[in-house]
Amino acid sequence: MATQTALDLITASLKRLGVISGIETPAADLAADALTRLNELIETWSTESLTLWTQTVQRANVLPAGAASYTIGPTGDIPVAIRPAWIDKVSWILPGSTEIEYPLLPFRKEEWEMERVKALATTQATHYYYQADWPLGTLFLWPRTSLACSLMVYLPQVFAGPATFTTVFSFPPGYTRALRDYFALELAPEVGRPVDPALAQSAIDAKAQLQRTNFRPRVLSMPAGIATGDRGGFDWRVD
Repeated sequence: MATQTALDLITASLKRLGVISGIETPAADLAADALTRLNELIETWSTESLTLWTQTVQRANVLPAGAASYTIGPTGDIPVAIRPAWIDKVSWILPGSTEIEYPLLPFRKEEWEMERVKALATTQATHYYYQADWPLGTLFLWPRTSLACSLMVYLPQVFAGPATFTTVFSFPPGYTRALRDYFALELAPEVGRPVDPALAQSAIDAKAQLQRTNFRPRVLSMPAGIATGDRGGFDWRVD
């Protein structure tokens, strides 16, 4: 798709509402209010996994040994531009290697709360728990590492922001229509315009298509204690 600025998107959404037409551009005060609403919408979409089309990988080199936790965010131990709402995966980089990753298992909130010996220490962690604190998130490794460690942290790739009028957007196919029409719905109450049912349906359809495209089915896993067959656990094939 062609790139466009934030002002281009604002103008297109106002045209969809019939506030301006032809080659008109929005008045300065209207454009300023609309930019605020656009940034709010983009910020909200950054919290929805199905509106995000890819992930980013952040390498954290030589984190200090024995730390109870590590912060993640703009000024954190693991520096990223925006504090992530969640983490997709964390891998331990084997000492002496630059590429060999050992995936850590995630703790669910309830599992982390039930873990009695959170200060248990060893040379290599096996699990992690992410707590989405603000303004920095908190990453716990378990057991705590008695050696300095390096990690690969897989994060959702959120929308960059906040935008200015001249910020250039470049999204994968389908995002222009979805943002334009959904943004028009956001602006309708502000400009006192009723929402055309056709516009509302277009926004719903366009966003649903993005979500279908971005959806990735998860692989079902089974706890190790429920092994099958010759390991003596439950076997669904015979019972």
